[in-house]
Amino acid sequence: MATGSTPASEKVFHNAPWVMASANITFSMLMMLVCSAVMGVPLYRDIEHQTRQYLFSYPITKFGYFWGRFIGSFVVVLVIGSAFNWGSIAGTSIGPIMGWVPAERIGSFGLWNYFQPYFYFAFGNMLLASTIFFSLVAITRNVKVVYSASILLLIGYLLASFLVTDSEKRNLVK
Repeated sequence: MATGSTPASEKVFHNAPWVMASANITFSMLMMLVCSAVMGVPLYRDIEHQTRQYLFSYPITKFGYFWGRFIGSFVVVLVIGSAFNWGSIAGTSIGPIMGWVPAERIGSFGLWNYFQPYFYFAFGNMLLASTIFFSLVAITRNVKVVYSASILLLIGYLLASFLVTDSEKRNLVK
């Protein structure tokens, strides 16, 4: 964002809502790899170190333990995912000051323009990926399955987006 390297044409601002939405969708696709690392580790670490006896000696239920681990890990994923938007805000603020991008290519600042696509698109993608990876660790008790599934899911997403893209209109706006 700071260098103006967005897919915007000459008449579209670099921080336009459409540009931010497409960037958030692309970033949420890459966040699947982060989701597998963050969501798979806490539950697997407890399984690997056999801390079940210690954890359940406290007044905690299996339901509370499971959902506590899931929600805690998912909050970490959300914080990591929101870093993209905070970086975009910093980039569109610093870019014109440093001369990396012309100031007329940056539109007016609106915080909702940055975070609306995050809540509409990226949040759902990260929730789906986090649920899949956390349940894979709970079922298989093997973190290698989670990492393999994340790579397969990423390849499947890339393949599906390639097949769905209309090749006739791909180079319409340059």
